[in-house]
Amino acid sequence: MWFVRLISTDKEGEQIVERLRLDGISCSEDDDTPLLSIILASSEDSLKHLDISSLRQNNRQKIVLLQTSGVFDIDEQHFFSAILSFPQNDDVYCQIKSFLYCAYNFIDVHSIISVDFSDFYSIISGRNIISMQQYVYTTDVEEALSQLKYDKTNKQDKYIYAVRGAQSQEECKQLKTFDKHLLTELCGEEFKFNIVAGGQRQVFLLTATPY
Repeated sequence: MWFVRLISTDKEGEQIVERLRLDGISCSEDDDTPLLSIILASSEDSLKHLDISSLRQNNRQKIVLLQTSGVFDIDEQHFFSAILSFPQNDDVYCQIKSFLYCAYNFIDVHSIISVDFSDFYSIISGRNIISMQQYVYTTDVEEALSQLKYDKTNKQDKYIYAVRGAQSQEECKQLKTFDKHLLTELCGEEFKFNIVAGGQRQVFLLTATPY
């Protein structure tokens, strides 16, 4: 993905980057002008030898910290556009892989209707526990939307959706189905979405829960 730079700060991060590469997910590690710099760190100590202030080359660029071993406190929170962790007991590698895949489908694709770079950051900015869901559908997007799971008790959740695989003549129908779904299921404060034409028919959902 041309717009993402991955920065590993410890052995755990290096192993994750190498696994991603073996799985065919290529992110730049030395690009000077990425839109998104993702720092992988398992502890605050992992960040001590990293000059974070030197990473931002322009105002548009965002720096995101992905905490790979649970939530930990850091002193220099102001350097980060977002500090993200994953639910306990989740497979961290699979979650990071899903996060990158979602970012690709939210941003780095053609025919985007609603979600742009700013929208993406409005959802993940701050300190959040994030989780991803992905479901394949055959003809009716409703069958995939019905599989999405929500925490009805948490009104603070923020959502970002992507529906992929639509043909141009199907977009209107999908929008109506999606609108019906939101009226009955959405319980968070904010959401963004996009519909992407072509490719495998899938629904993506990223949930961000502030902490």
